[in-house]
Amino acid sequence: ELSTPRWMIIGVMKQKSFGRSVEYMDNRISHLTAQHGRCYVTGIAFNSIDEIHCHHLLPKTKGGNDSYNNLVIIREDIHVLIHAHDEEMVKESLKAYSLTQKQREKFNKLRQLAGNCPI
Repeated sequence: ELSTPRWMIIGVMKQKSFGRSVEYMDNRISHLTAQHGRCYVTGIAFNSIDEIHCHHLLPKTKGGNDSYNNLVIIREDIHVLIHAHDEEMVKESLKAYSLTQKQREKFNKLRQLAGNCPI
């Protein structure tokens, strides 16, 4: 049975996120637990708190909010690639992950919601 390690939950709970809503703070813990401490895109388990990023599916700048259904937990480096404009750099960086078709579809959906072209 998959479960989220206690150290991970406590570490994220202790993180300071200035300017974030209580809803955001609560929902990122809920997602971390629901995703069993794994990245939404890659499925890879997090090894440190620094790897964890809570991502808005629809950015707040485009009308998104901090609701549970608008958030996912992803790797920080995947987050950078979602927002990157240099498509060749993104393609090259993604090679390290050997994404499956389903994972690539998730990644591209997040890129498109963020206003970027799919890879």
